[in-house]
Amino acid sequence: MDKTQKKKPGLGAIGLTAVISFGCGISLNLTGIFNDGTQKALPPPSVPGDYFLQGPAKIYDGDTIKIRRKEYWHPVRIFGIDTPELKQSCKQAQKTVMCGERARDAMKNIINDRPVSCEFKGYSLSRVVGTCFVDGRDIARTLVRAGWAVEEKHSDGRYKDDETFARKNRKG
Repeated sequence: MDKTQKKKPGLGAIGLTAVISFGCGISLNLTGIFNDGTQKALPPPSVPGDYFLQGPAKIYDGDTIKIRRKEYWHPVRIFGIDTPELKQSCKQAQKTVMCGERARDAMKNIINDRPVSCEFKGYSLSRVVGTCFVDGRDIARTLVRAGWAVEEKHSDGRYKDDETFARKNRKG
C-alpha cells in the first residue's frame, strides 16, 4: 500500500478506521498501527483546521499531550509555544528548580482530568501540532501567561502580550 491509498474498514486496522471515518489523518507518525503489529503510512489531513481531536488527555511534558480516541492515544504538540525540557533546570528566586517538571505540572493543573479539544494546525517532528483547549480555554495562552512557556519564534504572535505579562510580573 502506498501513501495515497486508504485501507478499507474491516480489514483489522486500529486507529486507521478513525482516520477514514473522520475523513482525515490523526495519527501522530502518519502511520496506522494494525492488529498484526505492522505500521503503514497514512495520508495526512488535507488542510490545517481539517479536524478537531477531542478526548481524555495524558500529559507528557509542558508542551506535549496525548489525546485518546477509541483505543489509540494520539500525541499532540501544543501549537505556538515552547516549554523547558522535562529534565531542564533553571533559577527561580535564586534557587535551582526543575523547571521542565514544573511546566509539566502546570499543564497537569490546567487540564485537571478534563477532556481536551485540539484543532489540527500541521505536523512537527512526526507529531500532530494543534491549538488545544480545556473548557474553552486556550492551554498555550494559560501556560505562557503563567510563565511556564514562551511563544515560539515562528509563531503568529498570538501569545506576545501574555509573554510580556509573565515577564513583567516575574511569573514561572
